This record gives sequence, C-alpha cells and structure tokens, in this order.
Amino acid sequence: MRRYIQAICIMATVCLCTSCLGSDDDYYVSSYNDTAITSFSLGTLNRYLTTTSSTGEDSIYKTTYSAGTYVFTIDHYQRKIYNTDSLPYGTDAEHVLATINSKNGGTIVIKSLTSDSLSYYNSSDSIDFSQTREVRVYALDGSHYRPYLVTLNVHQVEQSGMYWERMQAGEYPADDTKAAWEQAATAAGMKQFIGAGRAHGYAYDGDGQLMVSSDGGATWQPDNLDESSDLLPTEGIAFLSWPYATNEQTDYHLLVGATGGEESSEDDVCVVWRKIDEYAADSEPSKWVYIPVDKNNVYLLPRMEHISLLHYQGTVLAIGTDGNIYESRDQGITWKKSTTYTLPEELGTKDVNATADGEGYIWLEGRDTGEVWRGKRLD
Repeated sequence: MRRYIQAICIMATVCLCTSCLGSDDDYYVSSYNDTAITSFSLGTLNRYLTTTSSTGEDSIYKTTYSAGTYVFTIDHYQRKIYNTDSLPYGTDAEHVLATINSKNGGTIVIKSLTSDSLSYYNSSDSIDFSQTREVRVYALDGSHYRPYLVTLNVHQVEQSGMYWERMQAGEYPADDTKAAWEQAATAAGMKQFIGAGRAHGYAYDGDGQLMVSSDGGATWQPDNLDESSDLLPTEGIAFLSWPYATNEQTDYHLLVGATGGEESSEDDVCVVWRKIDEYAADSEPSKWVYIPVDKNNVYLLPRMEHISLLHYQGTVLAIGTDGNIYESRDQGITWKKSTTYTLPEELGTKDVNATADGEGYIWLEGRDTGEVWRGKRLD
C-alpha cells in the first residue's frame, strides 16, 4: 500500500510537469520533496451524557458541540499533534471530523489501527481517534514522508468547567424591560408583578388571581389555568421565559415557587407551572399547565425563600438560598443538583439574584452583600 501511494504521488507530479499541447507557452511545475502537516482542527463533535429520570433510571442522551476553538499543538521535532486543553467529558472520539492541511500539497494518509495499511485522508470522512493514530504526509514527489502521532485528549471525568471572576459593585446587568413592566403593573393596581415574555406580562391582582397583559401593562385580564388557582405559587416566586425553539412567535414560560399555608401537600417543595405562549395573529389562547408533584420523584425543586431561574446553554437552572444550583433538562419536571454548574467558592452569601446575558455569562448579585460575580462554563 505504501508503494502504491508513493507511485500515485510520482504520477501526479509527472502529469503536472507535462506541458500543455497546443499552447505557445511553456509551463514548469516544481516537484517538492519538502512537506509537513501545517494545521489540524476539529469540526462538530458528538457528546454522550447520562441523565437520570424521575424514577431513578439512567439513560444516555446525545448532544453536539463545535470543537473548532480547541487548539492543537503541532510538534514537528517530536512529530506529535495533540490538544493541551482536553475535550469535554463524553466526547465521541471514535467518529471525528478533522481538517488537516499540509505544506506544498503533500498527500495525507492515515495508518490503520489494526494493521500497516494506509488510507487516504478525506475531510468528510470520520476518523477514529479513540487511540493515538499515526498520520503521514507524503511529499509531492513521493520521495519520503513525515509521520505524526495524533492524540485527542478527552476529559475522563465530568468537569464543572465554571470560571468565576469578581466584578465591581453595580455591574450586575440592569433589566430595563422588567423595570418598565413592574412600573406599569403597579400603576394598573396589580399586587405583584411576576414576569414577562416577548409578548405578554404576568402579575397577581389584589385577590391573588393570575393576570395577563398584552399591551405593556396598561390593561390586564385573568389568564387561563388548567388547574385550581389554589395551586399557584405565592412564596419564593420565580419566573423564566425563553423563545420556544420549535415554533416561531412562541415563548416557553416557567413559574415556580411555594404554595402558601401549612396544609399544602407540597409544603417542602416548589410547585411548577408552565405555559407555551403562542402570540402569532391566528394563534389560539394558551393556558398555564400545572405539573403535578409526584412524591416518588426524588428530583423535585426544594422550597426556598428566594429563587432565580435562568436559561443557560440550552438548559434551565435554578439558584436558590440553599447554596446549590439545580438543573432541569426537561423544562421543569425534574431538578437535580448540578455538578456541571457550580457557584464561586468565595461567594459570601447564599441569597443571590441571578441572570444570564447574551454573551454566555451567568451573573450573580448578593442580595445582602451587594457583591457581583460573573461566571462562564468553559467546556
């Protein structure tokens, strides 16, 4: 196979050096015997992670991420290619799309994991990098080749990947839209503003009825519920809204908190309501749907004095006053203490406001200390 590849390289060179018939110009193409791998990068990779259902059963789900930001070192002296910053835990290293470039048009081939056979590199073919692989680049004239050992380093345990930095007081992002809604709701006689999506705002009136406004808070009317209003949260209320990916002009709302009174069967956990809010011109009115509290579900959101909800990197996070971050991957049905997302060790309080911005950062503000932190998941 090696001789065959060398012969192909030589034949390609001879063809390039042959002058064009019927032309008055003489063409000369150099035959290079110097080559090397000049760049190595990755494309979109698969990642397989484990999640636990409400019944305690584990299942594996697939996600993807772009690995183009991971830098690969090319050590020409030792003829090694590797990444110092390991790829995220769960990355599928057996099916990798790589972009490899060579100097002077050298031919790139990959040695088999089980034999001495070689195969031509193609950027559209996946490569098994679960083990160190030998990648060769043959000179254009076929006289010699350079071998490189390529190693993909992947985290073998799940990493939190959170980097936190302390910011100046007052740098916590202001929510002008929320402030305008709150002012309008108060002016309209609402008792408590809850939150707003892109089209509608929500508040409790003086009787504790859930109200909705579609004109910026000027007018309000009772909203639709699929269960009794007695199950609406009244303490530690948190609201979250984000664009619903599958439908245009649609928001997904979450409303969580604790019900009042000692007689409530959910007095130790939060109740959760959700609404798929369609606001296109021809949309039917949607309603709030109560997610029943199943005591057999060990992954419920505990009742806390204050909770912040945020939508971050495609998942829902809840940060409360017990010092933990809870993650829900099913839009509010189950909540697990996260090991991927963690609070800064130097945080001086458990009572924080939290939000996420459009640049991939989570912001924390101590409600009692005034301290401000900004964090990002690096992997």
